[in-house]
Amino acid sequence: MANYKEWNQALAKYFLSGVPLGTKIYLSVDRDSLEFIGQTSFSSQNATNWSEDFQAAVIKQIVFDNEVNLNNLQDIADGGTTRLNKTLYKFHRFKTLEVKW
Repeated sequence: MANYKEWNQALAKYFLSGVPLGTKIYLSVDRDSLEFIGQTSFSSQNATNWSEDFQAAVIKQIVFDNEVNLNNLQDIADGGTTRLNKTLYKFHRFKTLEVKW
């Protein structure tokens, strides 16, 4: 399984590679894009479902005692990619998690 930092870097590369400075970027992540990112970024790792791998990595990083804590993400990322991943994760199947709020 790729960890949170590895996914963070892979998502940033997917969205930002080759994009000229100042270009507007519209974020859209679905299962297909996570499968593509997982296959191209982590080809040496074995995963049958990259979407679930992404979710597991993020859950491992932000869920403590069945509570979500996004503040923990500040310590891990470099640059502005933490904000990117927080945004992506909030919109990616977040409501389907069985987490006590």
